[in-house]
Amino acid sequence: MSLLPMVDRFVDVATPRGNSGKVNLAMSMQDAPNIVSEFNRLWELGDLDAAMDLVADECILTVHVSEDLVEHAGQWIGAVQIRSALFTARRHYDYILYRPVIMGTDGSTVRVRVEFIGTHRPSREPINMTFRQVFVVEDGKISRCNEYHDRAKLEAYLRLINTYPLPPADPDEFSVR
Repeated sequence: MSLLPMVDRFVDVATPRGNSGKVNLAMSMQDAPNIVSEFNRLWELGDLDAAMDLVADECILTVHVSEDLVEHAGQWIGAVQIRSALFTARRHYDYILYRPVIMGTDGSTVRVRVEFIGTHRPSREPINMTFRQVFVVEDGKISRCNEYHDRAKLEAYLRLINTYPLPPADPDEFSVR
């Protein structure tokens, strides 16, 4: 079920050159949540290649957690850096549940609440958390994503598990180009 009702009409918009044009408002408003839903579906499946096809080349990903505790925290610019950060994030955990729910949209901005249950691979410590993602979609691709966590809870958990090193990466574990 779509979050936005279908609008069977066209609206006038001003183009950058001052010309008036007709734009299908229903299509442009519905693309952003569909793209974000597909990205999260592919992420849950571990298909990083397909998920990255939905990310703009100059996308900016910001993970709002202490960079001292998480390799993939901080700001990542460009699809190459983002692919590396997402691969690092993904290989830390076995996923039991990854349930993204779109909480709202505002034009090209999509707000998502994610319920996550997993196990940290090296320590086998379980984790259960909810976090937020705010995506911006432009020209059919994700151009920005901010991810927000309960910092105190997550950072306490990370201090516990950071005494366990990750095993070497298995290149066949996830689909990464």
